[in-house]
Amino acid sequence: MFARFAFRSLRTKMLAAFLVMGLVPMTVVGWMEYARSREMLINDAKESLAKSASDMMDKIDRSLFERYGDVQAFAGNPMARGSAAQRTEAANFYMKTYGIYDLMIIADAGGRIVAANSVDKDGKPINSSMLVGRSVKGSPWFD
Repeated sequence: MFARFAFRSLRTKMLAAFLVMGLVPMTVVGWMEYARSREMLINDAKESLAKSASDMMDKIDRSLFERYGDVQAFAGNPMARGSAAQRTEAANFYMKTYGIYDLMIIADAGGRIVAANSVDKDGKPINSSMLVGRSVKGSPWFD
């Protein structure tokens, strides 16, 4: 069977030997480099995703901290502690000023809503009077 593949000339034998001696190391080195490059690409992707996740969490934390500051500013407004009309006026002012809220309510320490905004962020009237007097005690966001 191997007689058909017997190389007749020295040139053919040397060419075959050099090809085998060159292709085997080239294949081994190529495979090793592929594996190393693949691992490096995977690690780079992991690092990139971890950085993106960290940046996103930082943005969320900053946004939540800003909202925390908003609540402190709202609560510190003397109008938020005034009459029902003053509370509604304060809520309307903050709605138009901040422009990011859909609803703003003011509740007492017991959870009873004492005022709500009567305009949206564009200053258009909304009907929120049915919220006044309701209790939000026991709601997770209030407790």
